[in-house]
Amino acid sequence: MPLKVSQHPLVAHKLAILRDRTTEPKRFRELVRELTWLLVQLGKDYAREQPSEPWPEWYAPRIVEHFAA
Repeated sequence: MPLKVSQHPLVAHKLAILRDRTTEPKRFRELVRELTWLLVQLGKDYAREQPSEPWPEWYAPRIVEHFAA
């Protein structure tokens, strides 16, 4: 899977605050949590836009076996 670099302005803003040496530890942790949530949401949107590929023929029976056990 190729690397997707976010150009979202909110991500850039939060990263700038994270990089600031004067950011307090509590605020730093809050920003990491917010960034994680934001990047997951952006990743979901990106994944929805991508064409999906069919599952390989050999994979489906293994899924059924796994959940049947």
